Amino acid sequence: MAQIRTGQIGTNGDAFGTWTPTITASTGAFTAVSAAGRYQQLGKITFFTVDITVTTVGTATGTIFSLPTTHRSGIGFIASGREDGSTGAMLQSKLQSTTTASVTNVTNNLTPANGHVYRIAGFYEVA
Repeated sequence: MAQIRTGQIGTNGDAFGTWTPTITASTGAFTAVSAAGRYQQLGKITFFTVDITVTTVGTATGTIFSLPTTHRSGIGFIASGREDGSTGAMLQSKLQSTTTASVTNVTNNLTPANGHVYRIAGFYEVA
């Protein structure tokens, strides 16, 4: 049977741990943005949810968030979600590196806006 780990490494149980994702823009910078995440590692798979709130977009274009654990390079990454602040648009997340992922819509042209709330959930294999 696989060992279940929460965000606190070495703690057994079925509760999700928390992490605070670092949010950056692809270009420019956010004036005010916040995020909260929850994750659980089951064996070599990390399951996660992240909520990103764009209060004031500033000059930001594109949204990138840090992952709770390091992704295994060369292996698939699955994440999707919804913009819940104003548009209701379906979202997808694409891996940017082994430690970050981006948020975009299904046509790959999501521009952050004041009041956007991105809710993303997914899973991936850890390094």
